[in-house]
Amino acid sequence: MMHNKHAKILLFVAAALIATTLIFAGCSDTEPGGPLPPNAAPKCYLANIPTEGEEYSYNPTLYWYATDEDGFISQYRYVVKKAEDINDDPLAFAESIMNNGDFDDWTVINTDALNPGQSATSNTVQLYAVADPEVYTPQYFFVQAVDNEDMPSNFTDTIDGQIVALAYRMYSRNNNPPETQLNVDTERIYFNLAQLTDTYNGISVSWSGSDSIDYPRAEPPLEYHWRVYGPFATQAEATADPAKFVYESYDSTTGSVWIDRESATIFNLYRNEGASDMTRSDYFLFEVRARDDAFVPDPTPAQAVLHVVEPGFEKGLMLVDNNSYVAQDYVYHSIAPLPTKDDSAVVALQEYMTSVFEQAGYPADTLYFYLQEGGNPTIKRLPAFDTLLQYKYIVFFIEQYRPVNMAAEVIFAPLKDYLDLGGRVIFIGWNTYCGSVGNTPTLYPFGPGTLAYDYFGIQGEYFTAWNQTGTNYGPIVGVTPEEMVQAEAIVPDLPPILPTDPEGNMRDYYVRPDYAPVEGVRFGNNYEFTGGAEPWVSYYVKTINAEALYTARSVYSSKDIYGHDMREFQSIFGTARQSIDGRVVGVRKRTDVYRTASFSFSLYSMPEPYAVDFIQSIMDWLTAEDDR
Repeated sequence: MMHNKHAKILLFVAAALIATTLIFAGCSDTEPGGPLPPNAAPKCYLANIPTEGEEYSYNPTLYWYATDEDGFISQYRYVVKKAEDINDDPLAFAESIMNNGDFDDWTVINTDALNPGQSATSNTVQLYAVADPEVYTPQYFFVQAVDNEDMPSNFTDTIDGQIVALAYRMYSRNNNPPETQLNVDTERIYFNLAQLTDTYNGISVSWSGSDSIDYPRAEPPLEYHWRVYGPFATQAEATADPAKFVYESYDSTTGSVWIDRESATIFNLYRNEGASDMTRSDYFLFEVRARDDAFVPDPTPAQAVLHVVEPGFEKGLMLVDNNSYVAQDYVYHSIAPLPTKDDSAVVALQEYMTSVFEQAGYPADTLYFYLQEGGNPTIKRLPAFDTLLQYKYIVFFIEQYRPVNMAAEVIFAPLKDYLDLGGRVIFIGWNTYCGSVGNTPTLYPFGPGTLAYDYFGIQGEYFTAWNQTGTNYGPIVGVTPEEMVQAEAIVPDLPPILPTDPEGNMRDYYVRPDYAPVEGVRFGNNYEFTGGAEPWVSYYVKTINAEALYTARSVYSSKDIYGHDMREFQSIFGTARQSIDGRVVGVRKRTDVYRTASFSFSLYSMPEPYAVDFIQSIMDWLTAEDDR
């Protein structure tokens, strides 16, 4: 009985549902297969606050909401228009928007793609202002909702025959303009190329801005617009001359010259001047101004004049006499006068070097010798940077144990820039990088960031110390070993043997008949070679990306081929001093941008035919595959 009763109830419910469905179907305005009812537009409303006519000195947070009776809201969009731009007629503007749908400058918020913390129905809205803080700029805020069928809301509604604003409102704002600070070193020389490379990163400029009057606490982000003008022949001529405009900032995403970054990399500054085969050295004006959240720019941009050089490499070889001509470094008598450019030994050395390069087929365009530039011999410097960039190749020769200090990164910093631009450099001579000079033999390290490590592939140089040989100079363990009798190649493209001849040129250079030795004086005396080998030769510890070229053969050879051996070396010089026998004394490094080579032995001590052969071979390598 219970089962029959339940069955009757279920039949009754089913019949009722069918009847209800038929009744509603019969009452519908749409016949089966007919058109659906039209989509109803959503309605968008501004919140009660802030109210119409509010005045601000900052960007307010505005609120809105919307309803949609037959769907859902997929998007909100809003825009701010200055009253003067729409003839102070918001109704006409709203009507034009409904008719032509031009939303290019509107801010769009998609409700299904919100960022973390982002609201679809509120935002801090950027209002306009002028630079004069006494003036309030009237403007209108318009907001619109779009439903899931792309139907937009209207900005007004008609209630009791009256047009009522639903989604626009007038506000006003005043403003104090921001200030801009430029952070750039105007004392240095910058260099320019047409394209960025692995080693040329352009000219980096940075800046900052402040809007602390309007925002004494947390300042909102600023926008910036920078421009470059030039070239100018002198620093005084550099101005924001429209005829000298080079280029400016640009945001490819927004299509605006205003960007939110606080730095820029500028390059190709001669883009309007055409290519040149000559080194160019000019001045360029860089200016940048901030714009605040009211679109008001700094009325006075921050400016800096930059000295910019572009390499031409129009000349061939520069030879640089890198010797430090002061009395004690020159191994003169301690009371001898400082050498001059006309000193016979200096002239003989420079003539020899010039002759060797000429015989090798690589005559020097210039011999740079800083005494000829009117310099004090105790002030060590390179040629001007724009002078360096005129030369494809630069070779430094060193014939003293204390050269112009290669380890002085400030002095030789321009060489880094020169090499980054494609320069090619060779160092030849004793204690090449001058990491250490003194009584104690030292393995001097070079790390990343140094010229030796980064550009020449040298991470250490062992200096044998400058103590002189002779019975007048203290304990025997303090003397300088006269060790190297030859350099032996370990690559096939260089001469296999480079012998030394200390009784030749070097004797003429260091043993001076016009200055008599003074007993008991350590340095400043005439040097007397007693071992028949070359002193002061360093050895290198190379980096993994450099190539070893030569090793040294010591007169105290491990092969015992010169009548001496390493046991004798240690008995004479002690166990604290290392021998250079078998150690690397020549290294080269090649990249896609530059080439360098470094040799720790003297070219002057080499018999001239060997010196010519050596220079020809290493210069062949240095100049190969050079399309400049």
